[in-house]
Amino acid sequence: SSGWIPRQALIAEWRNTTQNYTYSNYTVNASKAGVENITEINLTDNTIVYLTLDLIENCLCPGLGYDWNVNMSNHCNITSECNIGTGYLNFTDTGYFRCNATINFTGMEKPVTDQMVYIEENCILIVN
Repeated sequence: SSGWIPRQALIAEWRNTTQNYTYSNYTVNASKAGVENITEINLTDNTIVYLTLDLIENCLCPGLGYDWNVNMSNHCNITSECNIGTGYLNFTDTGYFRCNATINFTGMEKPVTDQMVYIEENCILIVN
């Protein structure tokens, strides 16, 4: 109920008699009540990982005919289909946006420096 889990042990590297092997990125997934956070970590860069699962209003589909102004600093991960029809997909602030669902829209603002749009395996972008 608190969201805390017991400490998890991950393998950073291992070696045999001839070679060292380094594990690189691990994917950490956390979710609750339809909100999800997927974060990649590299054990050479990170020792403690904090994930937040706050329901963020601008990560929710605004509905048919509305523009969707996504604040990239919220690190939205869209996992439910969204049809904004004649609306536009716009990005503000710095950070990233993950698409894991079908999104229908009329146009999309081009991400600028320090804005990343991740097109995941289940993402389909349909421009009307």
